[in-house]
Amino acid sequence: MNNFKYSHIADCHIGGWKDDKMKNMSLNCFKKAIEISIENNVNFILLAGDLFNSSIPSVDNLKEVVKILRLCLYRNIPVYTIAGSHDFSPSGKTIIEVLDKAGLLINVSRGNIVNDKLELDFTVDKLTNVKITGIVGKRGGLEKNIFNNLNREKLEIENNYKIFMFHTAITEIKPAGLEKMDSTSISTLPKQFNYYAGGHVHYVFKKEMKINNGNSLLTYPGPTYPNNFKELEDLKKGTFWIANVEFNNNEYKTNIELIEIPSPEVKCYNIDIDGKSVNEVNNLLFELFDENINNKIITIRIYGQISSGKISEINFKKLISYLYEKGSYFVTINTNKLKSKEFVKYKIHIKDNIDLEKSIIDEHSDNINIDFLNTDNKSALIKTLINSLNTNKIEGEKINNFEERIFDELTNILEIE
Repeated sequence: MNNFKYSHIADCHIGGWKDDKMKNMSLNCFKKAIEISIENNVNFILLAGDLFNSSIPSVDNLKEVVKILRLCLYRNIPVYTIAGSHDFSPSGKTIIEVLDKAGLLINVSRGNIVNDKLELDFTVDKLTNVKITGIVGKRGGLEKNIFNNLNREKLEIENNYKIFMFHTAITEIKPAGLEKMDSTSISTLPKQFNYYAGGHVHYVFKKEMKINNGNSLLTYPGPTYPNNFKELEDLKKGTFWIANVEFNNNEYKTNIELIEIPSPEVKCYNIDIDGKSVNEVNNLLFELFDENINNKIITIRIYGQISSGKISEINFKKLISYLYEKGSYFVTINTNKLKSKEFVKYKIHIKDNIDLEKSIIDEHSDNINIDFLNTDNKSALIKTLINSLNTNKIEGEKINNFEERIFDELTNILEIE
């Protein structure tokens, strides 16, 4: 087939929100992305990692995702995927593999080690003859080791339209604010691919390049829905790409369109209460929300130092109830930069738990002797071990099965036979 279409979706993070309404929002936006893809008559769909927020999602979330993926199965639209840093497991025992065996997804990250190099296999789409392969995302950016040991030449000499899926940040194109994020160089990607389908970094990006048989694109579609407070502020809605490919004069031309997924409007409020008393703050908060907020998602970032009173005397609970009475879909408040005079007297500078943990690991990793693992990124390895050890027992899972699952993950991370 010379002309064809496909969707590029990533970072759905099903199950990422704790609030039930927002959990459903993530599910509904993923469903809408699939439905829009079907309406646009795509030939196949790419899922570039982190379909779920965990390698073993809840049964409720799994049931809903299966229903959504069956929409594609009924219409003979294959869904090609790789595991992301959230739904990847070092043991290989993830729900992605289960969905692959059930015929609802096709995992394209497959290959073998030959002469100490990873030789990836291509999955060929039956209708279009497009060749697809990719590399999984791992916690702590450990997929960099896979990129460095990849047999790129084997992939580059293949003909036809080719797609490379990856779930990692690219060093040369990281957006502002993500400079410290683990990443790999663009030079580690195999060359001569028509489309590089990225995931992991939650922002929309495209880079055009030239290859022998037409144009080439490297893209990130952004998440199908924001997965935290800051993303609600910055992104406000989910997005994905639809690619339209034409073959003329022995060249492929790929044109992509960014699709915004319909969802409730997000209204963001940044409130400076510096120098105000608690009573003034309480009055101010209620005065701000006279406008129509029906069916809107409300984010409130409140910051500054109150002149008198305690932070606990600010009536956030009453404010949230008031906003829901006015018809808000969801309300979330960030008070990380809210201070009182009483608190400041005893306050020491401390980062949030994740950043604090990361800084301690980075500072002391060089003093830890793990040279037998043959890794040049001790910090990333330690973070991955901590994440695996932080896994909870699944409801109904027997203790010995839970211990075996954790043991398998750790032996895979540590590469112990």
